[in-house]
Amino acid sequence: RLISARGHYRYLVRSGFGAAALVLMLVATMNLDVDLMLLATGMFVFGIAAACLGTVASTVSQSVVDTTELGVANGVNLFIRMITVAISVAIAGAVFDQRLVAQLRQRVPERSAGSGDLRALVREPDQVRALAPDLSGAIVDSVGDAVNRGFLWFLPIAVVGLLASLTMRAQTLADSSPRD
Repeated sequence: RLISARGHYRYLVRSGFGAAALVLMLVATMNLDVDLMLLATGMFVFGIAAACLGTVASTVSQSVVDTTELGVANGVNLFIRMITVAISVAIAGAVFDQRLVAQLRQRVPERSAGSGDLRALVREPDQVRALAPDLSGAIVDSVGDAVNRGFLWFLPIAVVGLLASLTMRAQTLADSSPRD
């Protein structure tokens, strides 16, 4: 309601993309010794950033259509969000898997893989802990590196979003809110 009433929303887009970029940079460069409170704070801030972006997208899409088309605007907006999430998860999974296998091949001796399936080494955390310290450390480091790389892939998207938001012109929002 505040966005519709005041008509100012660009700051939410800018702060959303900016906060997302900062958190992605933090997560992409963290190591196993990261403070859990710092990580939890980063996740919280990333959630706030996503909420800022989603709120603006929803408000603007509702504002540019006739009131008889609000359902369609909301449906299209949510559909685009869900498709974006699905594609993002697929990309993150592919990047994680590729990096994990590459790191395991580099750090773990072939004879340790047993059947040759390097991914099987990370499926059971209890089994990883039961391995020799140098081998379990190599597996944990490989997983950490793969996670970092996955987040690093999304950092340029957030930066491009931030740069695009800096050039964004404000559209006048329709005021269809009920009056008291």
